[in-house]
Amino acid sequence: MIAAAVFFGFVVLRLIFIAGIAYLLVPQGRHCPACGAETIPLQRTGMVRTLPGIERRWCIACGWSWFRKRAAPTPPGGRTAPARPRRTTGTRTG
Repeated sequence: MIAAAVFFGFVVLRLIFIAGIAYLLVPQGRHCPACGAETIPLQRTGMVRTLPGIERRWCIACGWSWFRKRAAPTPPGGRTAPARPRRTTGTRTG
């Protein structure tokens, strides 16, 4: 009985590990990897409803469709804010 519980525990840990690696391999972003155009999200159906951080996206330009991690919404005009320059705490001298 104990051996069966240990075996079941290892199986569950293996499934959790595989799911974590699969989540890390899902790309993030809104742009199509094939053509670079912006993709649109598709309606959430089936098992995708149970995955809050994953959405299925489709490219209007080339027809590419696959899963992506959810990204922050794009501001009006399609541009993102420029990155802030890093502040340095001190200067290095030669």
